[in-house]
Amino acid sequence: MRPVSHVVDSQEAPRDIDDPGVPLPSLSGGWSAGADGAGRVTLRTHRLQDDLHALLGWAADRSLALSGLQARHPSLESVFLTIASEDETATDTPIGAPA
Repeated sequence: MRPVSHVVDSQEAPRDIDDPGVPLPSLSGGWSAGADGAGRVTLRTHRLQDDLHALLGWAADRSLALSGLQARHPSLESVFLTIASEDETATDTPIGAPA
């Protein structure tokens, strides 16, 4: 079983902002963006702190206000569900049994 810190780090951290109406910058971590149809954009990244720093610097350089900005690490629930789904796909081999 992987350490909890490894599982948390492997989860995408969501960040929500009101759509600034301009193309967003390239960020350091792998990320995906999706609009919800209500003028909100959700970015998901594996490198929350680095990408949040880059996003805020990018906005400051352009005098853009990122209204409604929310950033958070993965929830305990999402980490648990990831671990549980991995356990369901794992095959249990008794100790000493041929692999």
